[in-house]
Amino acid sequence: MMTNVYFLRHGETDYNRKHRLQGQRDISLNETGRRQARETGAKFREKGIRFTRVYSSPLDRARETASLASGWTKEQVVTDDRLIEIDFGPIEGHVYEKLAPRARAYVDAPWDNAPVPGIESSDHLVRRTGDFLRWLARDLEESENPESPENVLIVTHGMALHGLMVALPGASEEERIRRWGEPLSNCSVFRSVFSEGVYSPPERLTKRLPTYRQEETE
Repeated sequence: MMTNVYFLRHGETDYNRKHRLQGQRDISLNETGRRQARETGAKFREKGIRFTRVYSSPLDRARETASLASGWTKEQVVTDDRLIEIDFGPIEGHVYEKLAPRARAYVDAPWDNAPVPGIESSDHLVRRTGDFLRWLARDLEESENPESPENVLIVTHGMALHGLMVALPGASEEERIRRWGEPLSNCSVFRSVFSEGVYSPPERLTKRLPTYRQEETE
């Protein structure tokens, strides 16, 4: 049996509008972000997609997006710490365009640049998000019902979503770099099909838009 696994970045926050690195700060959605999440949910329903499982980062912006996009209550959404955003450490809250060159280079291309002290490494991020995917795979296989195909929604953050994309199959060295650099505007959606114990490479379902709105820079 095939299971559709949908990956969704959370909706917009005020930090996003100002291009500030949120990291693990618990920043809530703004009204634009709530509208984006509702519109995403409407598109799922138009396609007849009903979710049997909904997972989210524990941070409020992801949980609320998960609720609005799935139709589940925030209390029904299952949170998992492995889906939390990267820990930006000393640069959390800083404006992306104003980062020191070394920090910005590492955020953009961590495998080509030296790690920055205090920032969670990309390798660790890929390991923990990959661990979630492996756990989900085992759980799907153990509970598989051939008469009831599943649609799974996973709601996370920009960098954590990059980590999930890299952790999915088919990420050669070249592909890993491409997936890390993939633009992830708010409420970007990707899908992987889980079948016979294996995830398919991620497929983008939304337009490729810039991660940040260019007109909103400070």
